[in-house]
Amino acid sequence: MDVVEEEGRVIQVSGDRLHVVVERDRAEVCKHCGLCFRRPDGSYQVEAVAAVPADPGDRVVLRLEQPGAFTVTAAVFLVPAAAVVAGLMLGRVLTERTAAGEWAELVQGILALSAGGGSFLGLYFYDRRLRARRRKRPPRIVRVLHGDGAEAAAPREA
Repeated sequence: MDVVEEEGRVIQVSGDRLHVVVERDRAEVCKHCGLCFRRPDGSYQVEAVAAVPADPGDRVVLRLEQPGAFTVTAAVFLVPAAAVVAGLMLGRVLTERTAAGEWAELVQGILALSAGGGSFLGLYFYDRRLRARRRKRPPRIVRVLHGDGAEAAAPREA
């Protein structure tokens, strides 16, 4: 898991949840996680939990956990490629055992494409499950910053 830290400003406190605005561009690994939404002014808003007390107007550091680049690459490229190869091999075994004749290559192609498409469908549902799990475990506020961006010496008491 990659850990990303973003700076933002607390705009609202609702119990143990804080709404934070990230005013600059987000980190590359953070851009597609789906935890925040774009506001009309171009900034991004995210709901976070506080590991340290913070008040509206405070500058804070958010910590977000994202899957590593290798994990994402493996899922997007290697899983469908392996599924296509498995579909081709299954098609070859099935056509050798039956009298497919001139339809053998068509059957193999259909099975390979079906396996590849099925893997993309499986990845889609897996991604939805991961996003739902991330919403249950939102970003955390780990530090409160002074107005000039310097880290506070100690967290304030609530």
